[in-house]
Amino acid sequence: MKVFCLRFTFLAFVSSLALFPSLALAGDSAKHLNSQDKAFEAFSRAFALIQKRGVPQKTTGELTESAINGMLQSLDPYSELYSRKQYEKLQNESMGQYIGIGVQLLPRPQGLTIAKVTLNSPAQKAGLKRGDIFVALNDQTLTPQNEQEVFTSIPNKVGQKIKVTYSRGEAKQDLHLNFAAITESSVLTKNLGDDIYLVAISDFQKNTAQEIKTYFNVVKAKGKKIKGIVLDLRNNPGGLLLSGIETAELFIKEGLILEIKNSSGKTTQTYPSQGFSTLEYGALSVLVNERTASSAEILAGAIKDLNQGKLFGEKTYGKGSIQSFFPLTEELFVKMTMARFYTAGGKSFHKVGIVPDVKIKDQLTSELYSGEDKIFNAGKKWARLKK
Repeated sequence: MKVFCLRFTFLAFVSSLALFPSLALAGDSAKHLNSQDKAFEAFSRAFALIQKRGVPQKTTGELTESAINGMLQSLDPYSELYSRKQYEKLQNESMGQYIGIGVQLLPRPQGLTIAKVTLNSPAQKAGLKRGDIFVALNDQTLTPQNEQEVFTSIPNKVGQKIKVTYSRGEAKQDLHLNFAAITESSVLTKNLGDDIYLVAISDFQKNTAQEIKTYFNVVKAKGKKIKGIVLDLRNNPGGLLLSGIETAELFIKEGLILEIKNSSGKTTQTYPSQGFSTLEYGALSVLVNERTASSAEILAGAIKDLNQGKLFGEKTYGKGSIQSFFPLTEELFVKMTMARFYTAGGKSFHKVGIVPDVKIKDQLTSELYSGEDKIFNAGKKWARLKK
């Protein structure tokens, strides 16, 4: 799933390979080794040929990284090679810290559309709004073919100037903004009245569960009841797996939250609720859309399978796989898919998604939590009326 956050988030083999010596083995083992020998020999010859005669010329490091990336990309879209800078950036983002202008962009048929504007960010101060469409950056027109290239060409540093051309309706406008260091909470909470509370999670960061717990501890300390919660997981691409599980435990008192199976279908880990839930609520509405993914789908799926609440919105994205990081060198890191997620009901949502109980089409043009936000209003109404 492509998600670009400005923030903008849209992360050695060997320099030469010696051939394996011939091994005098019989049967399938010998065939396998002979096949492996031939594969490495072909790779070694291709590497040497490209290095010697390829146009344009590439360094050994460049060819090596391309080879590793090619192998990773043959697995799935989520496996890739990271530089140390990219890896450290990802770690900072898991703490809610990044450098950018403060918008989350999503690909739509009409172009890259703002799904969220961060409070007190350069984007908000300049007047950018949800539903605005990015047309060009630094006079480079954005297309589905060049989006990633344009974004990665912009230096990611505080004070970096950027020209944003965007459209709102028929009008196109230019803005000149500076990148800033932004610290953003992953949780938005709000009292909606009548003892109904909004909890919106943008992604799962290290402190997500604790922020939610702290908020409701204050609510209870004031002697207020929690009649209902509207849990907004729309546009949530996932984040830290353990944070998603910790958050699920706030809402689910007992039952299996998640099961993880490896490539052979064997269960390697299970995550039952540990009964740490401190939230005593009457009703739970969960808001999802086609950009709800990964850890957010785990939470939504567990709530649905265990009948802890009702889902409103669109079918979710369907990213039911888990990636792990492995260091190759001091400067290179591999992110690789290792296993698949299964919900409490034993279902894999990978490439399938989770179907909500009440289907409502999401519109990026409507202001969040306004009278035009149909998914939010349906969830709020159900939470208010449920007994």
